[in-house]
Amino acid sequence: MILITLTGGVIATIRQSRIADRRFNDVRKLAHSVLFDYHDAIAQLPGAVAVRKMLVKDGLEYLDGLSKESAGDAGLQLEMAGAYLKVGDVQAQALHANLGDIPGGLNSYGKAIQLLEGLNRRDPSNEEIQEELAVAYKRFGELNQEAGKPPIAVASLKKSVAILERLCAGGHFKSRLQVFTGDYAGASDRRAWLADTYTAMGDAVGSAGRSSLGDSEQAMAWYRKALALDEALAPDTDILLSMGALHSSIGGLLTNAARNEEALAEYQKTLAINVRRKSMGADTVVDRRELAIAYHNVAVGQLGTKDYPAALENFQAAATVLSGLAAADPADSNIRITVADNTRRTAETLYHLDDYANSVKTYRESIRQYEELCAHDPRNSSLRTREGIAFLALSLEYDHMKDGGATLEAASRARTIFREPILNANIGARQLLARADYEVGNGYALQGNWIAAHQAYRESVDLWHDLKAKGQLPGNGAVRTAEAEKGLAESEKHLAR
Repeated sequence: MILITLTGGVIATIRQSRIADRRFNDVRKLAHSVLFDYHDAIAQLPGAVAVRKMLVKDGLEYLDGLSKESAGDAGLQLEMAGAYLKVGDVQAQALHANLGDIPGGLNSYGKAIQLLEGLNRRDPSNEEIQEELAVAYKRFGELNQEAGKPPIAVASLKKSVAILERLCAGGHFKSRLQVFTGDYAGASDRRAWLADTYTAMGDAVGSAGRSSLGDSEQAMAWYRKALALDEALAPDTDILLSMGALHSSIGGLLTNAARNEEALAEYQKTLAINVRRKSMGADTVVDRRELAIAYHNVAVGQLGTKDYPAALENFQAAATVLSGLAAADPADSNIRITVADNTRRTAETLYHLDDYANSVKTYRESIRQYEELCAHDPRNSSLRTREGIAFLALSLEYDHMKDGGATLEAASRARTIFREPILNANIGARQLLARADYEVGNGYALQGNWIAAHQAYRESVDLWHDLKAKGQLPGNGAVRTAEAEKGLAESEKHLAR
């Protein structure tokens, strides 16, 4: 009787264990489906950001619960790392549809890195783990650039580059990654990921118009390196997307160097590539946004060559595409940023077309859009820089109109933004601060307040000289310096009377 009881107890225990194992595996399968199958099926649909957030949150809760029951399960931890990457993507993936939650995104990417580094230490020959760790380092680096921390961004991106270059060494290009979240989901060639990481390095060391280390020469070298890799691959829609973005980035550097004809040629290559991609059936939210950006950048190039009517036409073409995307997904902060950028550059074009009333109105609208975005994401240095640029551009217009009070008000707002601690590491912001100081001086000069004007001009001149001493002058830096020195000399003449 005792033997029968013991045997029955053992059988019951085994049965319960098997039931628990089945439950564990069922819940794990459900979490995987929610995070990787259902999520990816809707990721590119308009209006999907809020739903993606719910799917990722629910799936992650399942996996968090499972991880407590199986801390030593390497396979589960790899899934958890992939889940944290997806959470970070929804929260704040740079240049993609996201909720604008940079602190949350950095936290999620950091958790993924912690898990993957632990797995890599235990199994250093596992290339799947190494590839996903390279993705995590890249994401973390890109988001730190958005957060105004380019040195941290570059350090993380270097780790990603090192892993991918090592894996590609000797012609070993085929990926072993089974679960991948990223710009090349489904891509099997590591060179595509390496090219994308080279691009991110270029952005972090010296991209035009974003927080970076300010080294445009190195940025160009990284972009050219990425383009050479992409050109060696079969031109599917993903590779073409990368190539288009690279031509646009190169165009931005050329625009900053006042090489306007060359810049326009690069932007036109990007537009041609995106039109080609559309003819190949590429019509997701990302594809439409990239097409809008291509129209926008061609218009930027046409501003540089002073073809203002054509620029306005292309900015309006971009606005048409963007308005549809923004209406379909109001939660997508990345689309809203692109809308604000396009609005600001439209205002600049209207100014050059001598339509001052509509230009001022449009600048004010772009400032409103930036302020809403910054209120939602106050640690985003890129957004704050854009808002400051809008105020600076508005002050230039008021200066042209000889409205001293309005010039001073707009330039002072720009100066306050460019002095914020979050922008301290941004060389571009220091260049913009020097211009804002100069415009503050012009505002005071228009009002006849030469003491205050002299102080502002002095600050501008000193900052330009400091930038020159550090080798950080932009392409037009000598002209800007001479401009500020002229204002300073004029103010000294008035004070000497």
